[in-house]
Amino acid sequence: MIPSMLKNISKTRPDLLAAILIACVSGLITYWLAHQIPSNLYNLFDVWFQADLPLQFQRAAHRIHQAHYTKIHPLFSLVVFPVARFFRLIPGVDVIESIRLLVSLVAMMWCGILFLVLRRMGCRRLDVILLTCVAIVSATSLFWWTILETCQFAAFGFLLTFWIALLAESRPVSSVWYVVANVLTLGFTITNWLAGLIATLVYKPWKQALGILAAAVSLVMVLYVIKGVILPVGTSDSLQPALTAQSPSPILTITASPSVSESPVGKTRLKFLTIPSPERIGQVLGAAIAHTMVMPDITKVPEANSPHLLSVQRSRPGSASLLGRIAVGLWTTILGLGVWNFFKVDRPRFKIVLGATLVTQLGLFILFGEETFLYAPNFLALLMPFAALSTIGQTRKVALSLIICLLLSTGFNNFWQFQKATALLSQPEYSAVGSDRPFSSISTDLKSS
Repeated sequence: MIPSMLKNISKTRPDLLAAILIACVSGLITYWLAHQIPSNLYNLFDVWFQADLPLQFQRAAHRIHQAHYTKIHPLFSLVVFPVARFFRLIPGVDVIESIRLLVSLVAMMWCGILFLVLRRMGCRRLDVILLTCVAIVSATSLFWWTILETCQFAAFGFLLTFWIALLAESRPVSSVWYVVANVLTLGFTITNWLAGLIATLVYKPWKQALGILAAAVSLVMVLYVIKGVILPVGTSDSLQPALTAQSPSPILTITASPSVSESPVGKTRLKFLTIPSPERIGQVLGAAIAHTMVMPDITKVPEANSPHLLSVQRSRPGSASLLGRIAVGLWTTILGLGVWNFFKVDRPRFKIVLGATLVTQLGLFILFGEETFLYAPNFLALLMPFAALSTIGQTRKVALSLIICLLLSTGFNNFWQFQKATALLSQPEYSAVGSDRPFSSISTDLKSS
């Protein structure tokens, strides 16, 4: 057994080294880009493509949390707060810096597991390196890995599930791994549990699958109870004083309510439910497929009693520049080749997991959400395996040429749009929010939290 293990390690060592190297590069790029985003963004609800950044700041900075969001993301705070708190033990690291370090770590883990997934799919090492670099310069990476949101963590759960599924294609995989996959997919975002659920049902006998699912749900419930002790849910009396003392601006005023339907957050969530229409379906497909990789033109949407919101929901794919339009054409062609090979490769169980997860995610966000780009990390995790399939078989040479061109065109386009977005946030309507109390002083106050 030991010689066999050593042989396997020697075979996978180059892949592990390559994965670690590219993960480190991704972490450094993310850390640098995170410093380009104005700190006052964490004062602003919904401004950054509907992201709830004040709530994420609260989760990283303080133990008290709001009830409704903990039900949607049961274990998110249990991961975010301890890691951010650990980083704040480093001299000179405040809350904002701890968030930058945290998102850089998540980007590293995301790229590392993506590399391993694509290698398990049978792609050559050079191809996987190029594809991972494409993911690093994608619109998703620049706009979502650089701030703290729940979707980066949820997308990591997708990739881990795919890696476990691919391992099971060639060898027996312990039930423990399936429990881990289900805990992560359910714990970070409850709707993402479908990925772990489908993988378990596809790869395990139904009796064993039911046992795995029961164990995963039980573990999530236990961890949720532990989280409730360590990170208690706030009431209107206990939550508000803490936030008022630590908030960068009054916009972070949150009143916890016993009824979701009576709370501002509850009303907002109900408002996000959408009746499908051809226009809506087209917008969601465009955002999920094109905007995930290539950032279109960013528009400013007026909002009552709030600064203008940044949005790309109604933007045409590739509308930001000529390079953007070229990149969209390259990306859709690569995905088209991947879909063609999807029906040719002999991995029936993995194809069920990947295809069913993508279809359910598209269906979910056709019905839910105002800004589909908010969920881009989910879609990038689902689309990259399809892009990787384009490099398998006779289409490889064509696909590699397209991937290299995409790497350059989408990289320049997305970086220009990222600069545009950060420049917009420097305008008075955004920078004036919370200007009565500089963010650096708040972050310093929270170091001891």
